[in-house]
Amino acid sequence: MFARVEVTLRPQFSDPMAQELLRRVELVHPAIRKRIRWARCLNIHWLDLPTLREETISSISEVYWEPVLQWLFTGNLIPSAAGKQGGVPDLMERAPNRPGVFWAIEKRFRTGVTDPLSKTSLEALEMSLGRRLEDARSSSGSLLLLEGQELTEEDLAQIARDVFCNEILETWTLVPEAELKKNDRFHQERVKRDLTRATPRVHDKPISYDLKSIPNSELEALSARNHWGLSAVELKSLADEVLRPEVVATRGRQGLPQGAWTGVELELLAQNWKALRGMTCFHAAIDYADASPQGLIPAVISDLFNETVESTTAQLQKPWLLSLLDEPAGVVAFDDEDALCITVSTVHAALLLEPSGAVATALNSNHRNVLALGRGAKPILNTDVLCFAPLDRVAGAEPFSIHPRRVLDGMRRGLQQAVNQSGVPLVNGAMSVDDRYAQQPLAFLGTAGLLPRMVAGRPAHLREVKAGDLIWLVGGRTGKDGLPSIGQSVAVQLADPTTQKRLADFLLEARDMGLYTAISNVSEGGLARSVTELAQLSGGARLDVSLVKLKSHGMRPNESLASESQERVVLAAARDRKDLLLALAQRRGVEICAVGEFDQSGYLEVLLAQECLGIVKLDLLNDLPRPRYQARGFSRPEALDRSEKGFA
Repeated sequence: MFARVEVTLRPQFSDPMAQELLRRVELVHPAIRKRIRWARCLNIHWLDLPTLREETISSISEVYWEPVLQWLFTGNLIPSAAGKQGGVPDLMERAPNRPGVFWAIEKRFRTGVTDPLSKTSLEALEMSLGRRLEDARSSSGSLLLLEGQELTEEDLAQIARDVFCNEILETWTLVPEAELKKNDRFHQERVKRDLTRATPRVHDKPISYDLKSIPNSELEALSARNHWGLSAVELKSLADEVLRPEVVATRGRQGLPQGAWTGVELELLAQNWKALRGMTCFHAAIDYADASPQGLIPAVISDLFNETVESTTAQLQKPWLLSLLDEPAGVVAFDDEDALCITVSTVHAALLLEPSGAVATALNSNHRNVLALGRGAKPILNTDVLCFAPLDRVAGAEPFSIHPRRVLDGMRRGLQQAVNQSGVPLVNGAMSVDDRYAQQPLAFLGTAGLLPRMVAGRPAHLREVKAGDLIWLVGGRTGKDGLPSIGQSVAVQLADPTTQKRLADFLLEARDMGLYTAISNVSEGGLARSVTELAQLSGGARLDVSLVKLKSHGMRPNESLASESQERVVLAAARDRKDLLLALAQRRGVEICAVGEFDQSGYLEVLLAQECLGIVKLDLLNDLPRPRYQARGFSRPEALDRSEKGFA
């Protein structure tokens, strides 16, 4: 049965959601705010439930309606306590300025975007009915009702784009007063159209790219169209690699095209190299022209990081330093039983798109980095430094330039969401205000965690993957919201704190039960990078993308590999732990699926059921072409005569 549910606070109560939105309108468009005389917010739910009418009425009333505080509008489905008309017109009649001119903005998530509220409400409906609703569907949205005699369509559009909606994640429509007074939006066929299921698409035939035959001038454009981020030089190096006899023979055995890479293989390489690219300058080779006579600086440095930071760290041999360079967070001994770890991250470009979602997503990712350390640590605290321009600054005209007040307000709301809903406290923070942050605000976020020194008789900070272990994908589903949008270099997402909290509880309990031996956070590079990371420990892996659970139908295999959808981790677990993992996941309400197997082949192979879509050597996935720099030394400045400079 199809139903539309609208829920709002009774008019005698103040509406904090509407007041918050009006405050944000004041920050961004003060002139428009003066033309708004009254506002109310309504939560909307579109439902497709395999239930009888009586069951639908009972469950909707129990899950969505608090009669003391709220009005419920469902068309003619459920009698409402809201005045004589049982709908939005009853709210309009309570507006303080009559006669008024009313508008509404209705928003909803785009297909495939995380919708935490609808997911939670479906679970509540199942609890109310006492059974699973396998074929049920739900989506959620909001309706902002405004009154103002001087408001124009252009005003409403600016409010929608700049305050009420994020067009990367949501769609919106303007609803005039005449339509608000009708009940057409509650009709079954209308709700059915609003809940149109995405049409499953037969996976496209794998595309092959003969990079050798593509002119250099077109390689960059090809990379940009596919969001690979590969340079023409890197693509040309891959054109030579695919022609090597060893590679030709391997691909021939798998029935893959000769002399050309498939799109899936290039996606694997792109996502792994993207994750490594920020480190290439640190691993550059250096030709040093003026070698030190004392031999302190060699004439050739083959790997800057390995021969300086890493080698020096290895020489320290501090017993309390358990891990520094091999995990997503540094690990030090806290006492004989526990160890302490900390991870940090920065957020920048996404703050000019959706600061709230960017900060919440980044902090949740920090939590998963801690959970993914070794056998799994427990996040215990957060810290932050927020950098933004002066709040009285006039917003610039550059793309994605938003006012510093909106940046700060969004970062604050993102911290509030991630901290309060995760149960991991924010123990300290700082702010930096400077004009230079106007077009590049920054957020530095840190999370510390605690883990036992030993788990199941092995050091808890070490990961272990063996050939034959299953690849498990745990947590949220994979969706297109984790893919960069057209024309964008960053993907802005919505965090799902409920899924994240369940995932954290599941992982810590599974760790203590010894159900898995290694874990990797699915973040930058998506599934392509996280599986590669663990496959290095076993020596290879076979990944079947047809087994990945998706948020929306029709995702291509390369999209499943590249998506950075949140609240996901990859586990390595022995086959004999399968039943225990599935039972624990069911008890904790966490989605889990086995998507492949680790092996010792030396390759990462990607399958779609029985069809091989690509196979790439692990060494190549982790060997981004490194730059070579020329350097020369300068003579040391003469020592400063402190007595002559007044430092006696």
